[in-house]
Amino acid sequence: MKFTEKLRSLRNNAGLTQEAAAEQIGVSVTSLQNWESGVNKPSMSNVRKIAEVYETGCDELAVSMLE
Repeated sequence: MKFTEKLRSLRNNAGLTQEAAAEQIGVSVTSLQNWESGVNKPSMSNVRKIAEVYETGCDELAVSMLE
């Protein structure tokens, strides 16, 4: 699964809006939207925050960024 799909899936499974997810991760909604649409990718420090929020492994997210 591509990173963009993985990120949207994790957010939807958590029942979070983009606004709520961005707030929990500590980024702007625009940043989250750009990650979910594939405009750009998060830094590794943000990948760690995403993993914490969605209770998943950083490795799983990092691998999906390579696909």
